Amino acid sequence: MSYGEGEGYDMPGPSFLSRPEHPPGLCITLTQRELEKLDLEEPENTGDVIHMNVMARVKRITKDNGSCTVECQITDVMVLENESTEGDAEDDGD
Repeated sequence: MSYGEGEGYDMPGPSFLSRPEHPPGLCITLTQRELEKLDLEEPENTGDVIHMNVMARVKRITKDNGSCTVECQITDVMVLENESTEGDAEDDGD
């Protein structure tokens, strides 16, 4: 889901801010409570990978000028085998 060459976050903002590598709406935050519910150890390093499957319920659909935006609420998470992929070429779902 990372942005390709010449693509980027298309929302206006100050020019001094760097554009994110991935769409910001795809971010998920896990607090200590969620880490415990998912039986996950705290990651050791930024950049570590957590493998998971999620289910989400559609909350809002916006159609405008032939474009569609779908907002979803993640309702279920299943954590897969958790392993570090440091140094591995990882396919991020492009």
